[in-house]
Amino acid sequence: EGPAVARVGPPSPWAFGRQWRAETKAGPARLKVLAPEFVGPGADSEKVVAWLRSATAFRHPAVASIGEGGRSSEGIYLVADDVPGKPLSEVLSDGAVHSVPQARKILLPAAGALDAAHAAGLAHGGLTPDCLVLGPDGTARVTDWGVARALATSPASGLRALSPLYSAPEQSMRRTRFASDVYSFAVILYELLLGRPPFEGANLAALKQEGRFVRPSAAWGRPAPAADDFFAGAFALEPRRRRPAAGGLAAALAGLDRAA
Repeated sequence: EGPAVARVGPPSPWAFGRQWRAETKAGPARLKVLAPEFVGPGADSEKVVAWLRSATAFRHPAVASIGEGGRSSEGIYLVADDVPGKPLSEVLSDGAVHSVPQARKILLPAAGALDAAHAAGLAHGGLTPDCLVLGPDGTARVTDWGVARALATSPASGLRALSPLYSAPEQSMRRTRFASDVYSFAVILYELLLGRPPFEGANLAALKQEGRFVRPSAAWGRPAPAADDFFAGAFALEPRRRRPAAGGLAAALAGLDRAA
């Protein structure tokens, strides 16, 4: 038993395994198969599939929906929307600096999706530039909704599903909150605006614990109170002290125009 899709072309790397372009009755799609290490030896595959189906059930125009999940002879698979465009990680790889209006245009749809999900009681749990796809219209859609969160729930998969550079401090202890998404979103926004991540180096965990990063006003050489305040709040160590609160990302992102 497996997914009702026709694969198109060879596989390509995926953050959690391999993926193929595919065709379904509904149109173009992506077939994604988890690598064995994300499931773990001895894991209850039925439980993993159930966690994935539950965590990836969110629907929003700026989210690449996952319509099917199950287990085949190749392993655990997901069938998701095929989003045209390129991962935001490719845009960030050259260290280009974006203006506040440019960054706001790119990320505002994703911010709205996160607000809607948090209002519905759901978190993405693994937001990185690899799961934000920049489309022809210059805006990003969110992919792999809830996959990292579901895998982190599986005792056998450990923390390999999380990216240390973009994950919130509490996620190193397998704790994902709405505020974890806010933290990850802020890291991506910071990288867009300043051309590098806020926390980098050998002692990444300590930098996050101490909240040591270059404020935008210092990097830009001019006052930027709205941007300074946004990142100071988003990078708060304790999730309950992090801001904006759940549901407020889009409004906070729009407010950064005061720093443009």
